[in-house]
Amino acid sequence: MNTIQLIENLKNIPIGYASIREIIQVIHEKKIARLSLNDAELFAASKIFDSLGLPYFLSDRKYLSKEDTGKGGFSNSFYGTVGLNVPVGSFLVYIGWNKEQVAEARFAETSGDNSLLGKYLGYPKCCIHAFTRAQPESAVAQNDFTLPILKKNNRELSYDPFSIHLPMYFGYGLFSHFPCSTNCSSTSSMSHQTLKTLSQVDNTLAGNFSRYQSASYLYTEFDGIFAFFERTYCKNGLWLYDSGKMEMSTSGLLAENLKRGNQIVIKTPSNFTILWDGNVIVDIKSETVHLMFHEGFPK
Repeated sequence: MNTIQLIENLKNIPIGYASIREIIQVIHEKKIARLSLNDAELFAASKIFDSLGLPYFLSDRKYLSKEDTGKGGFSNSFYGTVGLNVPVGSFLVYIGWNKEQVAEARFAETSGDNSLLGKYLGYPKCCIHAFTRAQPESAVAQNDFTLPILKKNNRELSYDPFSIHLPMYFGYGLFSHFPCSTNCSSTSSMSHQTLKTLSQVDNTLAGNFSRYQSASYLYTEFDGIFAFFERTYCKNGLWLYDSGKMEMSTSGLLAENLKRGNQIVIKTPSNFTILWDGNVIVDIKSETVHLMFHEGFPK
């Protein structure tokens, strides 16, 4: 099966682009991946895995996802399990060329050893340690580790776009773990390598991943996540943006205010004002929001 046909077959399952990216990495980078697939997805995907001779193992139960509020159907956790023959829920599917290591990754998760699982999945050591430390705090906020990460540099606007995970909420993240910080050099190196692999496989697919990774973002815990694709830049203390080039995970009051605006004055990433041509629309100040704007990236 050639690469073009493989990608088309994966799209036709259909599964998300992040899962397609994981499978491409398994094939070309020899990594181990863990996917979440329902019955229909697994039936179609298993045919592809078998045709490639790619070993895989399934969880011994099916998992029920709990959708996060305000994140467009994205899920950071499970709320329960059901038996293998129940027609709802998803299997956790572990795949990779090294059959023994794939089985060990499955065992690590079954035994609740997140650190060992992260090691098998190729996550940076610094991010595995940060994940473990942040677990109690993240469990309060929808089991999402984003705010603990962002709070580490809450008063800093500078960050490495290839070290942020916010594109994953739109299905295009270049990595599948929560980074230890917004300037994690290990995560950034991993992202660049992943983009290189995607570019060698499919330039269009790589371009889509690069577009989301290069966007500016506004993260909120409950009121949506917003991606700004038009070039954002700072002029006379104002950040300018094009609301017509904005993608959002959900609708609501904040989304409407952003669509009405074209400028933002930032005091801190969690304290800013939305304006239209200098006229104040609304002041935002909350520990559950975080702006990540940067200059110089293309549309």
